[in-house]
Amino acid sequence: LYLIPSNTHTYTHNNNNRTYFVFPGASHNRFEHSIGVSYLAGSLLDRFRRLQPELEINDVDTDLIRIAGLCHDLGHGPFSHVFDGEFMKRRCPEAKFTHEQMSLKMFDYMIEDNNIDIEQNHVRFVKDAIMASEHAKSKSSSKIREREFLYEIVANGKNSIDVDKFDYIARD
Repeated sequence: LYLIPSNTHTYTHNNNNRTYFVFPGASHNRFEHSIGVSYLAGSLLDRFRRLQPELEINDVDTDLIRIAGLCHDLGHGPFSHVFDGEFMKRRCPEAKFTHEQMSLKMFDYMIEDNNIDIEQNHVRFVKDAIMASEHAKSKSSSKIREREFLYEIVANGKNSIDVDKFDYIARD
């Protein structure tokens, strides 16, 4: 998914900003972060499968959570959260822009533009995993109560402890 030409912008979005001048060996761009989140999400589910077989996590669950980890930050603009929090608010004050919402739009675009054959319930699952922070507050979500923990792996809306943060901590 990340090799699709429309996503190559993530290769160059460096999240170190000026820190790079002090720590030139530091490497932290959206592409590397997304690969890291995908890896950590898959590793966590592999561990759950091994240690808690009663959770009945299957290969499809693992693959979809990995895809959510890979695609969760597709919608980031330049300068990361400054783009969401400052630029877009000033440019389009009436818009409620978030990079998560843009990630969902880009995910849909990737599927459509590249004719990716994926079941609609799998698309919904990935999108809910990406938007868990917002969907945790929503009763209209497609979450199934017994499997709700799956939606807290990439973006945890309850306590913000998720593999997205774990990847940043490992890099910092």
